[in-house]
Amino acid sequence: MRFKLTIMTNSHFKKNINLLIIGLSGCGKSTQAHKIAKKYQLTHFSMGELLRQEIKRKTVVGIRAQKIISQGKWAPDEIVLPILFKALEKIDFKNFIIDGFPRLVDQAVAMDKRLQTIPSNIDLVIHMQITATEVLKRRQDRGDAFQSVDREDNSPQAIAQKELSYRQSIKPILDYYSQTKKLFEVDAKPPIEDIFEDISKKINLLIKNKN
Repeated sequence: MRFKLTIMTNSHFKKNINLLIIGLSGCGKSTQAHKIAKKYQLTHFSMGELLRQEIKRKTVVGIRAQKIISQGKWAPDEIVLPILFKALEKIDFKNFIIDGFPRLVDQAVAMDKRLQTIPSNIDLVIHMQITATEVLKRRQDRGDAFQSVDREDNSPQAIAQKELSYRQSIKPILDYYSQTKKLFEVDAKPPIEDIFEDISKKINLLIKNKN
């Protein structure tokens, strides 16, 4: 399992802080999650990376996930949730940031129910806002080859279709977290450091209120 747990020493982090960061693939959520984890001493999990590890190890779950993903579908809850919960158990479901989860509102509900048994909870859900066209332009400008655990087709048509599917699935998730006042929308188009500054201000306020 490729994640790093840093022992907290700063008095600001006496409270349990659990974050989610979501957005269209290529929006920069993994980059921001890494920076957030480093600054606030959180364990960073990437849902895509957790799935890739299962596939690489050729576990029963990994083989099934690869078959589903290769068809252009998202891995179902019965695959995603056990993998994620197993990883979170290693850190007692505390002080983490997860990128790329949830993808369906049922996953959000399942996460909250699981955390209630700890007891714990999600404190903030960061939504990186960007369009598929902007993601494609960003990658073309950098000369990147788009690679993802859940997408092999890099054509503009495929990316547009993925955005449509994403928009349809993300609305119920955003509505769900909006109702609990945990949603934070951030523009993913500015430079990385500008985005990080905006997110940091929100997290700092969260920490202040918890302390």
